[in-house]
Amino acid sequence: MGAGTPISWCDFTFNPWWGCTEVSPGCDNCYAKRDSIRYGFKVWGKDAGRRVFGNKHWAQPHVWNQKAARAEARALVFCASMADILDADGPESERERLWDTIRATPSLRWLLLTKRPGQWFIVPRDIRDARNVLPGVTVESDEYRWRVEKMSEGFGRPVFVSAEPLVGPVTGLSAGHIAWLITGGESGPRARAADPAWFRALRDWAVENEVPFHFKQWGEYDETMARVGRVRAGRLLDGREWNGRPA
Repeated sequence: MGAGTPISWCDFTFNPWWGCTEVSPGCDNCYAKRDSIRYGFKVWGKDAGRRVFGNKHWAQPHVWNQKAARAEARALVFCASMADILDADGPESERERLWDTIRATPSLRWLLLTKRPGQWFIVPRDIRDARNVLPGVTVESDEYRWRVEKMSEGFGRPVFVSAEPLVGPVTGLSAGHIAWLITGGESGPRARAADPAWFRALRDWAVENEVPFHFKQWGEYDETMARVGRVRAGRLLDGREWNGRPA
C-alpha cells in the first residue's frame, strides 16, 4: 500500500479537524499546536475555533480502505494527530462524520487516541464494539496511568498506550488492560530529556507480559541524554528497532 505518514507505528494519519486544548504536562510543547500556529491557524484553546475540512479530505480513508482490501491487509490509521477526538469542544458534526467513515471502512484499523478517557461515552456503542477500532490513551508519566484503566473500562477491552512524549517513569501497568505499548521521547525546540531507564523499563515490562512494544524515537536527546537532534538520535533502543504492532 505504501506509507502515508512518517509516524513509524501507523500507515496513515487522519484528522477530522485541527485544534485542541492542553490538559496535562504532555501537552506543554505540543507539536500539533506548534504546527497549527506555523500554518496560521488559531485553533488552540477552549474558546478557539477548529479547522475543518471538505469532501476531498474525507474521501481519503475510503481510498485507503480500497487499497487495503485489495491487499487483503488492515492498514493502521492514527486518528487524530492534530486534535483529540474526545475533546468536548470539538465540532460534533465532524465527529459524527468520523463515526460514519469508520463504519464504511472495515479494512482500516482506526487507532483512536485521546488524553480524555473520561469522555469515552461520546463514542457510539457500535463504534466502541467495532472490530476495526482500537482505542488508546496517552500516558506521559505515572500521574496519568489512571487513563489506561478508565479507557479500558469504558470500551470493555484492552487499549493501546502511547507513552509519548515520556516526561516521567510509567510503572505499575496492568497487562490485562493493554493491547499495545508505544513510547518515545519529545522533539522540538523546547523538548525535555527523558531518562533512558524509563524506556527500558517499559520495554522490559512489555516483553515480560507479551505485549507488542514499539519504540518510536529518542527525540532530541540520545541515549546518553546529550542533545543531538531527533534525526541523529534515531530510534534504536539497545542497538535495535522495536517495531511491535497489535495482532
